[in-house]
Amino acid sequence: MKTLAFSELLHNNPAASRDNRLTSLTGSDTPTRVDGSNQPGKKINPFRKFLASAKAIALVMILLFSVSMAQAATITSTATGGVWATGGTWVGGVAPTATDIAVIATTGANSVTLGAATTCGGLTINAGATLTISTNTITVNTGATSISGTINFTSSTGTKTFNTDVTLNSGAVWSETSNPSMTFGGSFTNNATTFTAGSGTHTFSAASGGTLSGTTASVIQSATFTTNYTNSGTLTCATALTVTGAAIRLTNTGTITATTALAGTGGITQGASGILNIGASAANLTLATLDASTNTNTVNYTTGSQTVKAVAYSTLGLSGTSAKTMTGVTTIGAGPQSL
Repeated sequence: MKTLAFSELLHNNPAASRDNRLTSLTGSDTPTRVDGSNQPGKKINPFRKFLASAKAIALVMILLFSVSMAQAATITSTATGGVWATGGTWVGGVAPTATDIAVIATTGANSVTLGAATTCGGLTINAGATLTISTNTITVNTGATSISGTINFTSSTGTKTFNTDVTLNSGAVWSETSNPSMTFGGSFTNNATTFTAGSGTHTFSAASGGTLSGTTASVIQSATFTTNYTNSGTLTCATALTVTGAAIRLTNTGTITATTALAGTGGITQGASGILNIGASAANLTLATLDASTNTNTVNYTTGSQTVKAVAYSTLGLSGTSAKTMTGVTTIGAGPQSL
């Protein structure tokens, strides 16, 4: 029998010769065409499959990043300002959309003014800059509000809604020359140089709870809390302080003064070192719950003829020339009292 050399076997078997050449090119014992595709019924080349997957993932990431960038941008006003909706008011000639962060950067007496209902993604007012809001509605959506300049509210018409945190930095001027209603959906930090609120109701409604803080007193005539908040600053309500909802608590580790009315189906929890000054008469002291004994704190009844709420107290202060009625008050802490 004739013995054939290996080269002769390949020559006599074209299919084997072709597969051998392809195998040597790919490093795989699975025949793969030179064009990268597999023969029917054969396994896919793992390296080429990996490359294809990596390219697809990279393309998806690029597309997602592009969409994100398209959805939100920072739009800065010119130094001269103008009407918010006018392109020329903004660097680049395009007014902010509902997802953009608007930066007010006017100088001198210039300002940006609202000429229509306006929504933006976030709001920054630079030091020395001014935003004036009159009869129109403004809504700050998902981004924070940071103010180092001046914000003027000159009309009680139109809702003013800040859906996330508001920070008034040193040098800020918050001026409500009318009586607008305000809604805050986040925390409120007040370090403003000047803070003036009107008589419209200021509603605090952070979904996951919020804080009131800062070195400047927040003198708000009417404040309503519909979710849990903690006050570590100074809050003064000349007309009404209301806490709404049986499970809602306003925790106080700072100073709260309710001059005329303290009401609502919720409650106030006095935290450590908290001071609560109550000027409300019996008819206007209708707050459902007051915890004034769990922590070391002070509650002062400050004016006129008052009925002291029948709860336990850590430290109780009574002032004014008229008599106080203390029916039902059975426990007062061992600390110094001011009677």
